[in-house]
Amino acid sequence: MENFKLRRQYRELDRDCARLSYELSGGEEGARKLFIPDKNNMARVRNTWKELKERAEALEEPNAVFSLLKHHFEDFLDSLEYTIENAEKHPENCFVQMHWMIENISRLSRKSDEKRCRELVRRLEEACEAEDVFLGLIQAQNVGKFQGSASGTDRYRNCQVKAWRIFSDIYERAVQDCRRVDDTV
Repeated sequence: MENFKLRRQYRELDRDCARLSYELSGGEEGARKLFIPDKNNMARVRNTWKELKERAEALEEPNAVFSLLKHHFEDFLDSLEYTIENAEKHPENCFVQMHWMIENISRLSRKSDEKRCRELVRRLEEACEAEDVFLGLIQAQNVGKFQGSASGTDRYRNCQVKAWRIFSDIYERAVQDCRRVDDTV
């Protein structure tokens, strides 16, 4: 195969692998969107992964450089397979890791205060809007884990209430900060 066509195949596979990775991780910076691991999204993501894996395995390796890249794609797709499985098994991860999102936006981002505040509010609103969907997914994962254990069920509900109090307080403070920024602008 002509090297130009082969390079194009490698580049397109790289692009498509990145798109799948971005989708699972919430998107590129500035365009993040919460990934909801429901049945439809999981089926679609698995089909995309399978198609990418087949494309990677079918790539030609005319020299050592192409061979290295091909094996990199295969390794990367293996790690994405774990990410896909983990997203389904642990739908709560987006909430558990929310403190990192808050820290990244509030402390580590070099954007203006106004942009950081708007991003934080947008991401918290998105999480709050998807709360019922995620709670349903989490409860479906935990069917049987707390069954017959009143204390386990109570702990689960108490954690849910505590998490909501924490995040609603953070959300309200972020909205107030944005209003203050809007007033000064």
